[in-house]
Amino acid sequence: MVALMPAMEGPAATWRGPDLVAEGYIKPWPGSEDPHDPPDRQAPEGPCPLVYAYLSRAYSYGWVISDFVWHHWPEGQRINDPDALEWIAAADATLLAKILTAASRADRFSEGTLEAMFQEGLLTAIIRRMKVLLEQEPES
Repeated sequence: MVALMPAMEGPAATWRGPDLVAEGYIKPWPGSEDPHDPPDRQAPEGPCPLVYAYLSRAYSYGWVISDFVWHHWPEGQRINDPDALEWIAAADATLLAKILTAASRADRFSEGTLEAMFQEGLLTAIIRRMKVLLEQEPES
C-alpha cells in the first residue's frame, strides 16, 4: 500500500488518475512474480484506477477485516471530525484496519465515501501512518 503513496501525493493525484500501471505504481493483472506482493485486481475498463488499486491492496494485505461489525462502531464517526488527520496520525495498525474496513464497506452503501476521504487527505494519511508503523517494526 505504501507503494501507492507517490501516486496519491503526486501532481496528477486525482481519484481517477494517474494511469497507475503505465507509470509503474502497480502491476497489471494477472501477473505477480512475488507471492508476498499480490497483483492488483484492477478492472482495466474501470473508471477509478486509484480506488481499485487502493482497495485491492487493502483487501490483499488484510487491512479490511472480515469479521468486524463496522456499522456498530461508534468511534468510526470520528473520521468526520476536524481532528481526523491527527487521529489517523496516532493510530495503531488495528485502528487503521478498522477505519479502512468501515470506509470500504460504507462506500458500498454510499458511493463516494472513499473519494471524499481521498479528497480530504484521509486515505493518504492512512498510508503515511502505515509507512511509519512499518518503519518502527523491529527487523526479524
